[in-house]
Amino acid sequence: MTKQVRDPVSRIRQRFELVGDSLVVDNWLEPGGALPPHYHPQQEERWSVVSGSVRFRHNAVEHLIGPEAGKIVVDRGEVHGLRDDGDDEVHLRCYVTPPLRLQEFLSRKQPRPDSRASSPSGGCRAACVAPAGPRAS
Repeated sequence: MTKQVRDPVSRIRQRFELVGDSLVVDNWLEPGGALPPHYHPQQEERWSVVSGSVRFRHNAVEHLIGPEAGKIVVDRGEVHGLRDDGDDEVHLRCYVTPPLRLQEFLSRKQPRPDSRASSPSGGCRAACVAPAGPRAS
């Protein structure tokens, strides 16, 4: 198990562990924190809420989910994102298969670059892509 890393922009702490063919990412999302909508062209994710509740977007549908939701499978290429609109921290667990370079990207010390600006050979481009379309202002 690795030490926790914190992304101050997304307001999330993460811890990583390789288990078999998957990277297990424990996520602690702070109130007001979010992972914006994105997709992974080469990876499947299986999300579950350990404690708390979170707004989870999967393709065009968004739901408020908690531990009772069970596992949410996000197939390769499916847009997903999440945000904590509540007053409490949310603990989520995600199994990412295959891991590729996701841990390396998420563990960077600097704020995450815009995925469109990342090089094709590394960074987020190897693991995740922001969906095309107009940006919110």
